[in-house]
Amino acid sequence: MKAKKIYLYSTLSNDQSYTTYQHVDGGAPQPVNSILVHGKANISTKQFVTPLGVVTEVTAEQLAELRTNDVFKLHENGGFITVSEAKEDAEKVATDMTGRDQSAPLVELDFDEGEAPVTNVKNKKD
Repeated sequence: MKAKKIYLYSTLSNDQSYTTYQHVDGGAPQPVNSILVHGKANISTKQFVTPLGVVTEVTAEQLAELRTNDVFKLHENGGFITVSEAKEDAEKVATDMTGRDQSAPLVELDFDEGEAPVTNVKNKKD
């Protein structure tokens, strides 16, 4: 029997590795499994292409495991990850999702006309 394919559409700027831990008596939690969900949405490639969204294929078992991960749940509930059984163009799916996350690089639209971005860096006085 062929495993059902599930597609995770992401508008996250970075790849995310969601890790499952096993709790050990008297010790630190031990990593058991890690599932990588592709990011790089809103990040320009060498060819100057900036994808709005990307897709990662997972199994039903992996999705069940991901849904036990608190960070994955935050990303899904926040609209940065959408789950579908249909393979579609990631760019098209991304148009109905939460856009850029806070780790996305700044773009021209982030600035008012003629204003520089606010930074925490203080200028040195000569």
